[in-house]
Amino acid sequence: MSVSTAYFDFVFRSKNEVTADLEDSIEQLEKRQQKVAELQSLVDKRSSTKRLKRLAKWTALAEASEANNDELIGRLNSLNEVELPKDEVTFGIWNPTDDISGIQVTVTDSPYDDAFVGGQRTALYLRGTGNRNNRGGIGSVGSRASLVPASFEDDTETFGIAGSNWTSKVDGSYPDVTASLLQGYSPSEGATTTQSFVTEIISDGQVVI
Repeated sequence: MSVSTAYFDFVFRSKNEVTADLEDSIEQLEKRQQKVAELQSLVDKRSSTKRLKRLAKWTALAEASEANNDELIGRLNSLNEVELPKDEVTFGIWNPTDDISGIQVTVTDSPYDDAFVGGQRTALYLRGTGNRNNRGGIGSVGSRASLVPASFEDDTETFGIAGSNWTSKVDGSYPDVTASLLQGYSPSEGATTTQSFVTEIISDGQVVI
């Protein structure tokens, strides 16, 4: 089911428009206030009818900009009261059969949030570290696998990966295990893809999710 709605689209678009207008208005106010300060300095040095008229004109313009800023800030505050859906990612250990384990990942891709960017391939990265099975010495392992297809966006869906090679990473063999997503991942990029939504799965031998 789509996360977006016509109302949320309107709020999101309006927030962007009002924010841009406010930035322009603030810049305009700063310029007008600078002009007022310059004219006030001239009037202070030598007052004249012409200078006073120009000072009054630019003062009125600056006041108009201040009023516009106040109006835009009020509109933006009202829009910010609407809570737009955010991207969410949750991990869980998955046991599709008694002897096979893996990871399930539930992803919500909101078009109003850029933490997760849908419409591109995303991989699961699982990393285990520590004294494996108390055998002595420090070991580590990292595995990557395609998880979210490029067709997924503006939706909520659960994806899972399981198998014998994943079981050994979540069965306590490694006392510290983290899971993360590699967005925009392709096999040719390897480990250079930035991890996102890094989450502890196992810590000090205890499952924490």
